Amino acid sequence: MTVGPIKYLQGVVPCVGFSKTLPACLESFTLVCDRVVVVTADWDTDTQSIAKNYGAEVVITDRWQHPLTDFDKGTVLNDGIRTLEMKHWLLCTDADCIVHPGTRKYLQENDFDIELMYGTDIIVCPGHDMFDRHTSKLNWTNKPFPASWRSLRKKHPVGPFQLFHPHSDIVARNGLYPTGMGKGEDRHLWVRWKRKNLMITDKMAKVAHIGRNAGHYQEVRGRQAFRSPLERTFG
Repeated sequence: MTVGPIKYLQGVVPCVGFSKTLPACLESFTLVCDRVVVVTADWDTDTQSIAKNYGAEVVITDRWQHPLTDFDKGTVLNDGIRTLEMKHWLLCTDADCIVHPGTRKYLQENDFDIELMYGTDIIVCPGHDMFDRHTSKLNWTNKPFPASWRSLRKKHPVGPFQLFHPHSDIVARNGLYPTGMGKGEDRHLWVRWKRKNLMITDKMAKVAHIGRNAGHYQEVRGRQAFRSPLERTFG
């Protein structure tokens, strides 16, 4: 068991046809991570250009399609991870998510166990434009948010924030993300950790889901929002 601060962090962002929110994602993610790779298709030149503008590396994959759901996220993530150094921590997020820049300071000042997977709360915002109107991307933890926004206190690490070390015993035994599923790859990854996952609760280590698909977590219409037992008002 190896425990200590995370001094060097690598990040992976899968992005195929999702370039609209990618600048907001990379603006903060490149501050959190020392090295970032964006995995995309050869035809997605918008994503490639944006990634290079933010200093991220571009990994091209031709294995992104899934026959049923059109997107094989597990394969895309794995193609990006395999270009990185396996001796360093990995943080995977989505192209329509913003990881708070304060996350970097938190990771550098606290101890982390390479045998654990870490996640954090997800702030759900119904749309990129609304996030821009109500926040500064670099300082949004103490802002008063509209009533339609919610913070989901998840029990396990999910797709927008999955922090793990590739030298963990779990990865050694089971490999990286499952492939060929078309959906739910992130869930199946943390299930492999079973009880070996931990949620970060520090207010400076959060992730905001700003894409229109934020409804994947809840339905948001106007100022009405459904609350499940796992949700709490951010503040």
